[in-house]
Amino acid sequence: MAPEEWIETLKDIDQVLRGSHIETPEASAAIVKMILKGEALRLFKDGLTEYGLEDIPANCLYHVTTQVFPTRTNVRQKCYMRQEMHKGQDVSV
Repeated sequence: MAPEEWIETLKDIDQVLRGSHIETPEASAAIVKMILKGEALRLFKDGLTEYGLEDIPANCLYHVTTQVFPTRTNVRQKCYMRQEMHKGQDVSV
């Protein structure tokens, strides 16, 4: 799942949970399981086993978010720019 798709899915989940006035963590987890599919669903279930049902869906959705977004993108981009990008000879300082 691409990060853009995940952001849209998070917005949809938030809208459904707010509109349904769900208060129990079990019901929240069930709704989120119905919305998610594929790798995101597997990661959410992993988050459920890791965090339990105490703060659903926040911790478990964060667990999925950490897996969807690439890590250290800023650092890798800066490293690439320092090593590979050079100022042209006709460009003044």
